[in-house]
Amino acid sequence: MKKAPKQPDVNATAQTQMQYNNAAADSTLKKNSMDRTGPFGSSTFSRDANGMPTGINSQLGPGLQGAADSITGAIGAQAGMTPTGAFNPNTDASGIRQAFVNQGLQYAQPEWQRQDADREVMLRNRGLPIGSEVYNGEEDRVAATRNQYLGDLSNRAWQAGANEEQRQFGNELTKYQLPQQMAAGGLGLLQGMNSLVPNAQQPQANVGSVDYSGLVNNNYNQQMNAYNSKMSGLGQLAGAGMGLLTAPLTGGLTGGLANTLLGKGWNAMSNMWNQS
Repeated sequence: MKKAPKQPDVNATAQTQMQYNNAAADSTLKKNSMDRTGPFGSSTFSRDANGMPTGINSQLGPGLQGAADSITGAIGAQAGMTPTGAFNPNTDASGIRQAFVNQGLQYAQPEWQRQDADREVMLRNRGLPIGSEVYNGEEDRVAATRNQYLGDLSNRAWQAGANEEQRQFGNELTKYQLPQQMAAGGLGLLQGMNSLVPNAQQPQANVGSVDYSGLVNNNYNQQMNAYNSKMSGLGQLAGAGMGLLTAPLTGGLTGGLANTLLGKGWNAMSNMWNQS
């Protein structure tokens, strides 16, 4: 008598399924690893001995490569000029302020001298002595007017100095940042060039894995169904044989006919038993 089908080994089935999955993944990767070449450059795959891709090599076209080399050299030069310390502007507008004051006094002093001479003549003609109340009042008025002018001149000189300091600060900041900005601009140009190189990876296929686990389980289920069907048939034949044997006791078949039927049933059951 044959035994019932043996249940598949779960670990062995899983390992074999994993091998099929890996093989499908490798095949998909190979089919999708397409080298590409365009007018601006090319991208190709590096592969191992089994043809599996291990990396991507991107190459600019000859014309762009020469430009990229020049830009790379310029970036290196600008990087060497990049300041290493903190930004510390050196601004000095004292010369501008002093020049503004000198210019204002250069205009006012001759005019003041002329006004002083005219005022002395006027006071003398009016017979007002030096130190008199009217004389002192006139001197105070003139002094107040000139002090106001000097105050306004000082404020304008300070504002002119502030504007100069702001200009110097902007120049210093531009000088400090220029190497970094030039290097960043060069990197942007290189990135733009690299974007012209075609992408090497262009998926076109998807290789499906064999459902090995499903096939094994389906085969096992089919064998078990066949085995159970045969065992059910054997049970039915055995029941029929027992009925023939007990027929004389129950008033059923007797003699040679019973023996003949029993023998045929036994032979059929034996054949099914051996085939199972």
